[in-house]
Amino acid sequence: MSNDQTNNNFITPIILSVSSSINQAEIATEFIREDFGWDLTLNSPQLKIINQDQETISIENIRDITSELSYASHLGKPRAFILIAADQLSAAAQHAFLKSLEEPPANTLLLLVSSAKNKLLSTILSRCISRIHSSTTESISLENLPTELEDLLNDSKRTSYKQLIELSNKYKDRDQALQIIQQLLFIIQQQRTNTKQKVKLQSHLLNTLSNLHANTNVRLALEDCFFTLKRELGK
Repeated sequence: MSNDQTNNNFITPIILSVSSSINQAEIATEFIREDFGWDLTLNSPQLKIINQDQETISIENIRDITSELSYASHLGKPRAFILIAADQLSAAAQHAFLKSLEEPPANTLLLLVSSAKNKLLSTILSRCISRIHSSTTESISLENLPTELEDLLNDSKRTSYKQLIELSNKYKDRDQALQIIQQLLFIIQQQRTNTKQKVKLQSHLLNTLSNLHANTNVRLALEDCFFTLKRELGK
């Protein structure tokens, strides 16, 4: 069972970032099987897939989901609700979905799949754990990671605070800043060791993503993120 499940059988909702060119329903089901160990197929009664047509998701759609969440799962088994193209949620629908994300029913996974999660409200992002599917590797462009950050990840002493300040000043565009943090998050997530340091780094990177989505100052958000990475990696 995934570490995202607590002892009270409550599961933190997840946003799964994927490439826009893949079958999101299949990828999401595969993700649940691998990450949670649940034996689900696309036809499982414990699996509900919403918005397979990838159209705009209205507040009425969310109300229908909320109503269905109030019913017990089939035979009391763990269940999953997969929301395809979650970035198609209207603003009103996102606000209506907040309570369900904050207080999901027991033994229920709410999985939001998106190829453009920057369209989601920061309040949605803050209530979810972020995961990046391997299908997004090319779009993340790991090979374009700045030399300063490569050095920082390999040996934190090789990159100075002055270099990190200068690097932060280079990113004026919010989308570029989001991409660089997603690059770092992907790299950290691929590390095989599951250490406390890794968890702390992931948490900080996710917090930075949330801050950037909330329109905080780009330079200050990156500077704080890079400084924290340097301190943590230097321990």
